[in-house]
Amino acid sequence: MNKLKAFPPLFLFLLLLSSCLQHHFKITVNQDGSVDYQYTASGDSADLYDELISLPKGLPWELEEYIEIDTSDSEPDTVFYYRAKAHFAPGESLPAAFGGETVDFASVDLQHPLTIRRQDLFFMVNYYFDFRFPSRRWLELYGNPKDYIPQECRILEETDSLDEVTKAELEAKEEQGYKIWLAVTVSDFFIKSLRQHITENPQTPIDTLKFAQVREELKEFFIIYFSSIDSELDDSSVLSSIFPQGFEILKENLGLPRDEALYDELMSIWRAFEREYMMTLDLGDEAFTTELYLPGKLRSSNADSVSEFIGWEFDGADITDSTIVLSAVSTIYRQERLYIAGVILIIVVILLIKAMLKPKKTDA
Repeated sequence: MNKLKAFPPLFLFLLLLSSCLQHHFKITVNQDGSVDYQYTASGDSADLYDELISLPKGLPWELEEYIEIDTSDSEPDTVFYYRAKAHFAPGESLPAAFGGETVDFASVDLQHPLTIRRQDLFFMVNYYFDFRFPSRRWLELYGNPKDYIPQECRILEETDSLDEVTKAELEAKEEQGYKIWLAVTVSDFFIKSLRQHITENPQTPIDTLKFAQVREELKEFFIIYFSSIDSELDDSSVLSSIFPQGFEILKENLGLPRDEALYDELMSIWRAFEREYMMTLDLGDEAFTTELYLPGKLRSSNADSVSEFIGWEFDGADITDSTIVLSAVSTIYRQERLYIAGVILIIVVILLIKAMLKPKKTDA
């Protein structure tokens, strides 16, 4: 399910450096429809406790943190674990996300709505499992970095036999194309922030007809800015530090009032757009596995494997532009009711046969 082939090598390099985290969901559905939900995140401490990672906190979760030493490689590695467990009663709402501690970030954090439905029929009980990881809509929100890179750079993906001078020249052009794309992306963050502010505060005197001009001013400024810094462009501190400069450009071109409240509000909106972007970028090297236990006999599923449990696995890159849906249906047949119904049916058939074979009375 790899969705990364549309992106250039430089972008993939940044994407795959951004994080390395394992997410494991263990979900047990009980016969009464209640659910035992266990989530485990594992990785190095920097990834696990990154502010962009959404972890379960507070009620109803029972939390556990521990460390293990991985000796599978030549050099032992310390793996940090964060585990959360919770029991949900039949019909109780199941978590759709772990993040969203604040209203600002509730809609941009990683979503994974889970629906489990118990259908109680006379002869059977059906269990329907639906677990979704909605698309992060990367191309819709940010476009494709490859569109900003010269065609001649594509040879970098096709061969390793270029001489050093040619390779260096093409890589420099590719990097510049990526910086232009990033400048366009963050410029759009500012315009989107303004539009959202205007929607929420229609009395604010802002000339929307100048947005196209302002967007170009922002883009040109950020192209120069990104070309002048030494930090990795996927570093969250890079984006976090540019809001003041962007706000100054907005003030100069739109005549925004020197209002601290306006600055704070736009920055709050900006941070939500920034977080959404960085979280999606961070997913590039994360892995997701789901371990499901359903009562009864499994009737259907789109699982990757079925053994003592029903299992799925996918990479974070798979949801950059696609929604992943995990589904399964199981059934418990009520044998005693089937047995009773069978006995009743046999008795009815016997009585009907006797009635049909009974000789008819004739008139004397």
